[in-house]
Amino acid sequence: MKTVSTTVSTLLILCTLLFVHCSPDIPYVSTTKEVITQGTWAVDYYYNGQEKTMQYENYVFTFAPTGNVTCTHGIDTYEGTWNTYKDVNRNDVLTINLSNQQPYLSELNDSWNVTTLNLTYVAMKNSVSTQLIFKKL
Repeated sequence: MKTVSTTVSTLLILCTLLFVHCSPDIPYVSTTKEVITQGTWAVDYYYNGQEKTMQYENYVFTFAPTGNVTCTHGIDTYEGTWNTYKDVNRNDVLTINLSNQQPYLSELNDSWNVTTLNLTYVAMKNSVSTQLIFKKL
């Protein structure tokens, strides 16, 4: 009798283990706000009808969690605001508004649809398919 009880218990435990399904670990995906506020950034690529990346050489961007953005170029500093929101498809949109008279920087004032996001790279497009890529410094 003891052998039957042990066998049944063992079979129940094995069946339970076979039918238990653990859910897979889902990797945490950072939001644009979490990524962009970490460190400083540079324009790695800018395309608006033609490649214009060189016009942003040596510009450094810092996105503060408070919604302020600072751009430095040598001794010159430019300031503005930024924010993120989700569009109707739940995709991140980064809005930049640099308040200055610098023509190159004013080209970045737009709402950018985030297309690729990782800890060192943020790729975006606006509504007319201008492309902007920030890389972390």
